[in-house]
Amino acid sequence: MNLGLAWEIDLWGRVRRLSEAALAQYLGTEDARRGVLLSVVSQVAQGYFALRDLDERLDIARRTTAAFTETRDLFQRQFEGGVASSLEVSRADAALGTAASAIPDLERQIVAQENLLSFLAGREPGPIARGHALALGVQEGLLSEPAVPAGIPSALLERRPDVRSAEQQLVAANANVGAAVASFFPAICLTGAFGGLSPELSTLFTAGKSWSIAGGLAGPIFQGGRLRDQYRVDLALFHEAEAQYESAVRNAFGEVSTAVVAHQKLGEVERQQ
Repeated sequence: MNLGLAWEIDLWGRVRRLSEAALAQYLGTEDARRGVLLSVVSQVAQGYFALRDLDERLDIARRTTAAFTETRDLFQRQFEGGVASSLEVSRADAALGTAASAIPDLERQIVAQENLLSFLAGREPGPIARGHALALGVQEGLLSEPAVPAGIPSALLERRPDVRSAEQQLVAANANVGAAVASFFPAICLTGAFGGLSPELSTLFTAGKSWSIAGGLAGPIFQGGRLRDQYRVDLALFHEAEAQYESAVRNAFGEVSTAVVAHQKLGEVERQQ
């Protein structure tokens, strides 16, 4: 049985840069996973509040329909007694129909929202258990509006998973460019067979332990432009990753700005209502 071993002396840092690229790609993938997880959690929370809002609207629609039914019956009795006109009865019928038509549509939206939440939770479509009603949660202080402190540093945006993932992809692309540059230089490989010393290895060292460029020196000179083209590809990928990182940072600033303004303005809307 032959067992071969091979080592490459990393004189120009090619292997080190490839290792940096691989590590950065792994870290970027992990940050992307965290970003997806946070996105799912956020969507579940938003979806649940939307579901409870539909519950409230359905309850209002049912109570409104019951009130319009009583009003319509009142006008019908007055019409039969000669007190009201048929126009008043028709108007009451129209108002009742408008109120009643909202109920099946809200029930449809509730089922769709429950199915969406079931999908986000990774379960089969079905009813979603309810907790406190929105109005009760506000009364008991369970849904109190969180205060946004002043003076929050923008450096916190660096913790966002999407920004961290884009940053790691940029690091990986930059390391790949360094590895492509190192590929232009010769690579010295130490090869040996299990149980003996290879001739290539013995010719690399002289009596004074100085390096010799014999035998194990592999020069990447005659490659038909492949290395140059690969360098151009890696450089283009670096510029792409750079643009994606800048886009991720701008998007983070935009989302935070939008959220802060929405927090302030929606608070004013709530107070006015």
